[in-house]
Amino acid sequence: MEKSRLLFAGKGSSFYLDENMRHKVCAQSREQLTELQRVIARMEDQQQTYEKDMESVSSFLLVYDSKKEENRQALRENQKKELALLEKQKLIKDRIQQLDGQLSGDAVSIEEAGKQAETAKEQYAVLESLRDVNTALTETKHLIEEVRQKYGKLAAKKQEEEQTATLLRTKMQEQSEVCEHTVSEKDLLIKDWEDNWKLYAVETDGQQFLGEQPSKGQVPEDLTDDALRAAFYGIRDAYEKEHMDLDDKKQLMESYARSMERLTKSIADRNLQMARMENLRADGQIYQTAAENIRQIRQDLENMAQQADNMRQQLTAIEADKNRLYGSVAQAVNVIEEKYGAYKEVALNDQSYESYVENMRQLYENTSAEYRSLTGRIERLTKELYALEGIRHDVERLMKLCHVQENLTTETLDEQIGLKRRYEELLRRYEQMQSQYFAKRDAFEKDKAKAVSELHQLGAEGLAAELREHLSLPENAEAAGRVMQEIEETIALIRIEKERVGKNMEDLVSIKDSFESQCLQICQNIRMELDKLPKMSAIVMDNEQIQMVGLTIPYVKENFYKEKMSAYIDDIVNQSDTLGTQEEKMRYIRQQLAWKRLFSVIVTDMNAIRLTLYKRERIASQSRYLKYEEAVGSTGQSQGIYIQFLIAVIHYISAIHAGAAAGAHLRKVLFIDNPFGAAKDIYIWEPIFALLKTNDVQLIVPARGATPAITGKFDVNYVLGQKLMNHRQQTIVVDYHSNVKIDEMEYVKINYEQEVFDFV
Repeated sequence: MEKSRLLFAGKGSSFYLDENMRHKVCAQSREQLTELQRVIARMEDQQQTYEKDMESVSSFLLVYDSKKEENRQALRENQKKELALLEKQKLIKDRIQQLDGQLSGDAVSIEEAGKQAETAKEQYAVLESLRDVNTALTETKHLIEEVRQKYGKLAAKKQEEEQTATLLRTKMQEQSEVCEHTVSEKDLLIKDWEDNWKLYAVETDGQQFLGEQPSKGQVPEDLTDDALRAAFYGIRDAYEKEHMDLDDKKQLMESYARSMERLTKSIADRNLQMARMENLRADGQIYQTAAENIRQIRQDLENMAQQADNMRQQLTAIEADKNRLYGSVAQAVNVIEEKYGAYKEVALNDQSYESYVENMRQLYENTSAEYRSLTGRIERLTKELYALEGIRHDVERLMKLCHVQENLTTETLDEQIGLKRRYEELLRRYEQMQSQYFAKRDAFEKDKAKAVSELHQLGAEGLAAELREHLSLPENAEAAGRVMQEIEETIALIRIEKERVGKNMEDLVSIKDSFESQCLQICQNIRMELDKLPKMSAIVMDNEQIQMVGLTIPYVKENFYKEKMSAYIDDIVNQSDTLGTQEEKMRYIRQQLAWKRLFSVIVTDMNAIRLTLYKRERIASQSRYLKYEEAVGSTGQSQGIYIQFLIAVIHYISAIHAGAAAGAHLRKVLFIDNPFGAAKDIYIWEPIFALLKTNDVQLIVPARGATPAITGKFDVNYVLGQKLMNHRQQTIVVDYHSNVKIDEMEYVKINYEQEVFDFV
């Protein structure tokens, strides 16, 4: 937007200086604009309603006369045709009587044919069942024969396996007898051993066998018992000295004994007698059978038993199928006897069963086709009869409805189809006329109710009542003309009122544009002042003028300012309409028209505004602009950054209010509350005091705990104290120290107002 072409409209300077005045004028303008918008919307709706009503009434008047004459002519023609229909009705009644006679004869024929078809159908079903039974019996016989053959083979094989098993059992029994004999001999030996030699007999390498001669050093056999016992004890002692594991061998012998007992019990569990086992052992018939052979024999025996069980199950299933088929055949015979009295087998007479069934099927199909044909004919004639009865009833109803007398004509139509077609055509035309009449009447009443409802919504209660009470469906063209004239007069009055409201709306639109221009002017002024901030924030540091503040604001393009501001104002109006009381609306409008909210209209993102501070480092080349939170470092640096920023801001404020004077040399004062609490070292404050002096800024500080080195930097120092005055404790000056001559001092009362900076 070019500043040279910007229009600044207003009623006085107070509008721009007094914010309350601006809010008040804006609120009044907004209320007037809202009210006028409502009036315009209501008038536009009324105009649309009246235009639609005019179109409907005009079309109705154009069609009404022509339709009325056509309906009269059609009514006269229908009366003539109804007389002809009466004569035709008599002929139709005669024809119906003839058709009734034909239908009676056809019904008898059809009934007989139906009985024959039903009988053939039942016979065919029985034959089908018998054929299925015969086929199933044949298959069952073949299957039984195959099963018998397989069963014979399996029985022979089973017999062989039983013989093999018998032989095996015989061998096992012989082995059991040998084992029993061995066990009996072992029992005798064990008893003798237990009674005589168990405690002393220990086998050694020098043991003598029966029938051998004793060698040198061994005990002779002809010793007495005492000598033998003494010799045994001597040998035992010598043996125990040489062999210390006698207990282990005893345990081994006990283990052998337990094993022998377990084997004896196993032989007894297999039904083998020990005496038989002894005889077999004596005859040399006991020998060891391989475990693999025994396992194979047992497996073969189990397989044979399983095969035998499977064959028994198959045989049982086949017998069950055979019994079920026999039962089905018997049941079919019983059904035939119950329905037809007796069952007699059909003699095929050198004819195959398949050909006989095929002949019966063909006979059944022919009979069924004839039955279906006769049934369709009956249904068709019945439908025609019902249709003629319906036509007769409709004609009688129309004659009663139209008050037509009977026997007015003797003319008849030649064909029945022509009569039906002619009747349907006349009935269709009559129904169309009736539907058009009712549709037009319903449309008129619907449009009337809609117009009344819209008038109520628009607040035109009087016009709505007039329309509801006095506007009705015209009975003729003359009444329709009067209604049209009255509606045209009403529309003319509404049009005049619309023009007046439109003119008021134009005035409101111009007021709205002026208000938007004023808001944009405020935003432009704010932008202009903010653009000055970086330049006017320059201060002198080390004999160098440095810009301390950097401000980056993402503005909207200027050609979109007008559009954005208009949308913002419209949104304020819409949102305020949703609020309840007038006080809430005014509070909301004041909040939305605050300078910060207005300024956000020309900014793309308020959160994207960035404020940077110049951080001066000891090494000048390292000095740079940083974000505020990044520029603040240690405590001393923070104090320096704060005061630098305050000097820059007070320079900016002085420059704004300086007018034609040089803002850099105006009186500037900073009032800071106890900045020495965290940083008390004089070396931190010396460059800050130098910076204040260089930039002509006076510093006033209420301090607690400041060092003499710091207080000595101030020209005037006041010592404060507490005093009770009028029952209230107040702070007073109890002493002061000054480095300024009294005649050079000047006391000026300062008028100040505390403000808060909002740096977005």
